[in-house]
Amino acid sequence: MAERNHAPYVDITKTAMKFRHSRLPLMAGLSGLLGFFILVGVSLKSDYDGLEERARVEVGNLGHLMELHTAARIRNIDQILQDVQGHVTPEDMARSQAQRGARGEELERLLRTKREIVPEVHGLHLVNVKGDFLYSSLSPLPPYNMADRSHFTAHVQNPEAGLVIAEPVLGRTTGKWTLAVSRRLNNADGSFAGVVVATFLPESFAPFYQSLDLGPHGNVSIRDTHARMLMRFPARDDRIGQPVESHPAQPYMARGDREILMKIRSGTDQVERLVSIRKVGEYPLYVFAGMAPEDYLSNWRSKLYYYSAGSLLLAAVVLGLLVINRRGERQEESALRALAETEGRYRLLLENLPVGVIHFDSRLCLTFCNERFATMVGSTVQALQGLDLQRLRDQSVLPAMRQALAGEGGTYDGSYRTTLSHIDVWISFRANPLRDASGAIIGGIGIVEDVGEKRRAEDSLRQSERNFRTMADFTYDWEYWQGADGRIVYMTPSVERITGYGVQAFADDPSLLQQIVHPDDRQEFQEHLNQAVFHHEHMVDFRIVRRDGQVRWIAHGCQAVVGEEGEALGRRVSNRDVTERKTLEAELQALNSRLEARVQEELASNREKDQLLIQQSRLAAMGEMVHNIAHQWRQPLNALGLVIANIRDDFAFGQLDAAALDESVGRALKLLQRMSTTIDDFRNFFRPDRDPADFDLGAAVEDAAFIMEASLKNNDIALERAIEPDLRAWGFHGQFSQAVLNVLANAKEVLQERHVRPARIRLQVSRCDGQVEVTVEDNAGGIPGNVLGHIFEPYFTTKEQGSGIGLYMTKMILERSMHGKIRAENTAEGARFVLTVPLYTLPPTAPMQ
Repeated sequence: MAERNHAPYVDITKTAMKFRHSRLPLMAGLSGLLGFFILVGVSLKSDYDGLEERARVEVGNLGHLMELHTAARIRNIDQILQDVQGHVTPEDMARSQAQRGARGEELERLLRTKREIVPEVHGLHLVNVKGDFLYSSLSPLPPYNMADRSHFTAHVQNPEAGLVIAEPVLGRTTGKWTLAVSRRLNNADGSFAGVVVATFLPESFAPFYQSLDLGPHGNVSIRDTHARMLMRFPARDDRIGQPVESHPAQPYMARGDREILMKIRSGTDQVERLVSIRKVGEYPLYVFAGMAPEDYLSNWRSKLYYYSAGSLLLAAVVLGLLVINRRGERQEESALRALAETEGRYRLLLENLPVGVIHFDSRLCLTFCNERFATMVGSTVQALQGLDLQRLRDQSVLPAMRQALAGEGGTYDGSYRTTLSHIDVWISFRANPLRDASGAIIGGIGIVEDVGEKRRAEDSLRQSERNFRTMADFTYDWEYWQGADGRIVYMTPSVERITGYGVQAFADDPSLLQQIVHPDDRQEFQEHLNQAVFHHEHMVDFRIVRRDGQVRWIAHGCQAVVGEEGEALGRRVSNRDVTERKTLEAELQALNSRLEARVQEELASNREKDQLLIQQSRLAAMGEMVHNIAHQWRQPLNALGLVIANIRDDFAFGQLDAAALDESVGRALKLLQRMSTTIDDFRNFFRPDRDPADFDLGAAVEDAAFIMEASLKNNDIALERAIEPDLRAWGFHGQFSQAVLNVLANAKEVLQERHVRPARIRLQVSRCDGQVEVTVEDNAGGIPGNVLGHIFEPYFTTKEQGSGIGLYMTKMILERSMHGKIRAENTAEGARFVLTVPLYTLPPTAPMQ
């Protein structure tokens, strides 16, 4: 094994004999020992202060992160509660469980859909004024009563309570600690109608808390304003919900401080922690993030142990010299041997220290260095012995040494290059003076620490950030990252080129993102923003109004940003100015329109060929025609049945006379004639050579009303007519009557299905801007929004026995045969169908000669 090279140490035995009768070496030794102790103490104190400050920053950051996370979760839950509030009516809350019906299933689907938006939510419920669960996302419906819950009574007693966060309780359905967040539901007069409640398990926050680096003895918790614990990690269920008689942070929380940093010894495990306490937005909650000193000071305590051991060994050396001086010549030889052994241990300690140690004299010559220092500068101890430090190429370190020789001490962080190895080394350098017995400075001691890895990591981080900034700041598109709290985390400077507003304007006012959206596109943009929990990229085009008033088209794409544990970090947005593309699209659309017009002109000359193709297609649909005839005969057959039943009743009660019989027979014959002409109408509809003619719209509408009249009376449905006379149209009388009949039959079936009393259908024919409008309006409550857009599609029906053909055939008759159209809309009482056809004017009669 190669022998380690050491510096030529002074022979201790000779030195002791030379200065045995002098106190100067002893004083010098004590002075050096004191200087070393001071240097070590200053180093340890500086490291301790640095670790304490770093711990304060880290625990403060953890507290801020918890505050943002908790506030975001509460806001998400509150948004769901407010959304449910907007969908629930007082009538929904007035029903009993047995009366919920289809509306109850719709509300429970809504609750389940909303619950899935926020994974932490365990259950979403609607509770009536008695505290009973009326609707719930859970199945089966919880059989418990919530009237005794504090959040329920808070809403009963205070109409302005807003969002209420209850104290934790053991869940009756889960058997676990549960938190409830609720909002009040009101009747139209403001009286209490119930509450909407979201419950979630504190353990659902565990994945997020596990991602926080708190150390082995750290913990986090959420408490209310009375310091009562709502949740804790690591979990301690025995402390959840327990009242706190005296907590060190209570005075600060009571006066509403938003940020508190203090050391607290836990009453649970008796561990002292540095705790960051932060208020969660405007909610009555505080988050606690605590780190134990025994965790973040563990490395410092190890260093303290080694430094103390080295100091004790050094003290042993000096004390050994004192012992030698006092014992005399008889014990000198054995004492020197012991001192030599101590010196070896001291030398071993210096050689194994993780930092470099040097000694220099008053002439700035290196008199001693350990192996660690020689390795750091790429040289050997022998080569560095006696080196004139003023010969170094990089003399930045010399001011710290000169300060030490002047008695001031110094610290230097910089690049150090030796004259022997030409190696650049990043170091942290501390120097302290060394005095003799008289107090005169005879040199200095320096401690050198290699911080190259740290500086290289910092340089790499700075370079990475420069690369990111270069790419981001010079990107063509407008990019930004919006945090979960709505604030702008980062935005590219290209925003000013696209919007006219600078980055700072959006940082000062995040709502500017929505204010610049064109008023006609804000609803679509808001619907896009409501999808706040998506994880896949969504695209939408909308217009913005620049600062100078220009209108620009934006292609907008955004995607949720989530952390490693799935926590929401906001959304990433990319916007591109596509005004030129939109302009070209509009021009292309206009060109297409012109081309389509030319195509229509060409097609007009081939109309006979088109009719032949249509006829072939309709012949293929002959089987469907039979089904349509059966559908159209259903109402006349019902009316005919009623006529026959009336004849039988009149006969049974002796009221059947000749006049009544003639009237009934006439009505029956007219119905049979209508059934016969229905077949002809359908046959004509599918026949390519049918001849249209002008006809009286009022008469056609009256024919349809006649067919439905008996059925409507039998079901207690009033039919109101307001028919303007002498309005004519060009087309097919029978087909138009059939179209009106389909709409009337549809209104009758809805009124029957919903048991409306009193039931009413209003039939109106009127002139409007060169058109004739036939309006059929009922009071059945209207058409659901998710159904309204599909009612004219073939085979679409919401009835168990419906075929979905009637309204589809009505639309086909109007559009294909009458050049008309039909639309449906909701009114305050029900639904309104408007059939519009062109008004036909009779040609003028030629004057008589």
